[in-house]
Amino acid sequence: MALSKQWGYLKRTTSAPEQNDIVQHTVLDEDFWRKSERVPKITKPIYKMLRFSNTDQPIIGEVYERMDTMLGSIKDILSNDPIVCDLIHELVVARLDKKNIPLHCLAYILVPKYYTNSGLSNPAPGGVRRRKPHVDFEVQKGYLETTEKMVVNWNEAAVIRLN
Repeated sequence: MALSKQWGYLKRTTSAPEQNDIVQHTVLDEDFWRKSERVPKITKPIYKMLRFSNTDQPIIGEVYERMDTMLGSIKDILSNDPIVCDLIHELVVARLDKKNIPLHCLAYILVPKYYTNSGLSNPAPGGVRRRKPHVDFEVQKGYLETTEKMVVNWNEAAVIRLN
């Protein structure tokens, strides 16, 4: 449309022709279209995570793994742009820190499918090899924080920490 005769007519008849020039320049700009193609690619994993989380089903044990998968997918998509990747990662992690992540970590440890060979053999997004949940340092930390809050007797907490 920006190259048609109608555009010239619209440009002459509107009250803000300078805005028409900005629109025409933007529509014809290759960099604009390259960047606009990236937006749905980046937001797709986030959208999938939001759709997954928007349920009445018991999914708390799945949330931590799905968040890791989402971040790995974004890292794969932005592999050639580490600055934007780091920025998005920081924003997502900052948002996660506002939620009750220690409880998600405990629930993640208790889901049996993450300990099976079939679950561990599938590669994770981001080029990271999948590991058992209790091996992940962040998960261990969240698990220990949760047990400290739930178990008031220090002797019982020590037994839980050892096992």
